[in-house]
Amino acid sequence: MKQLLNVFLFVTMLLGLSACEKEDKDMFIVEGERNFSITKEGDMISVILRTTQDYRVTSENNWCIILAKQPIGFKIQVDENTTVRERENKITIESNIGAPVVLTVKQEAGELFFRMDDSEKTKQFAQEGGTQIVALQTNLESYEVVAPAWCTISEKTNEGFKITAEANSDFRREETLLVRAQGMEDIGILVKQNGEPLLKNSYFLDGNFEPWVIERSAENVFVAGTWIPSSITDPEKGRYRAIKVDTGGASQGSIFQTVNGILDGVYTLTFIAQAGGSSTDGSDLWLVIIDSEGNETVESIFAEARNGWRTITRSLTITGGKVSIGLRATRGSNKGIWFHALGFVLE
Repeated sequence: MKQLLNVFLFVTMLLGLSACEKEDKDMFIVEGERNFSITKEGDMISVILRTTQDYRVTSENNWCIILAKQPIGFKIQVDENTTVRERENKITIESNIGAPVVLTVKQEAGELFFRMDDSEKTKQFAQEGGTQIVALQTNLESYEVVAPAWCTISEKTNEGFKITAEANSDFRREETLLVRAQGMEDIGILVKQNGEPLLKNSYFLDGNFEPWVIERSAENVFVAGTWIPSSITDPEKGRYRAIKVDTGGASQGSIFQTVNGILDGVYTLTFIAQAGGSSTDGSDLWLVIIDSEGNETVESIFAEARNGWRTITRSLTITGGKVSIGLRATRGSNKGIWFHALGFVLE
């Protein structure tokens, strides 16, 4: 009888061990919360498991990243929310046993931003036009671009847009393009485009001075000369001429060109000149600027142009849509001053 009792106890123990072993093999438990609220800055969530089974974790959206998956659990990296809306994500944990477990991650809306680097706030186009990309950073769902009539806007995204400028058959132009969004400060972009030269026939090709206007007291002053700076290497150099006064005794004269329809602004005038001789007899060479109201600014440049070819540069503030630019000279005698000048550019 005692022997039968021992056998019964042994069988009972084996059955108990088998049941415990089966229970351990079938264990799949997800500990803790099922719902998480995360700030806009993002965070790291730790999920603890007790399981003897392999398991799978899937995320509906890529702003929740599954990290460090191990038998004892895993981590969820929640990225910063840079959108303007609250968002929600479902993360599903599945095993070969039991029902799937779904975690819900809710994240608050991000801060509004609408910005552009200073390097993007000026765009320069060639005269023939073209397309350029403007980089913008925003999480707003919409914004407006107010462009000049000669520009078109395309491919607007949260990362920027494209500006296309048409060819320019007029003088250089520049206007401010505005990028606008409700509740945000406007962003201005200065759009510039090269155009036709403001001063025509800067090198007096083949001795033709048009549209420059020449006035002179003698036929042999303020004429075309072939003495050209060696630094000029343009293919058409052989056609270049300089306005000159170097003979003819006592004389006086001037050369001017008027630019109409010019935009108000600050411009740079450059030209090349050389001068020599003596100014003791009253001779002199002047740069003359006449504004839209007929006011003259007269400046002697004889000393500046002496001793070889010199590049003369002046900054001009132009208003009223018109300016006249030129040289005026007086030669007191055959021993007075002489000069040559060419390459007049206003830009």
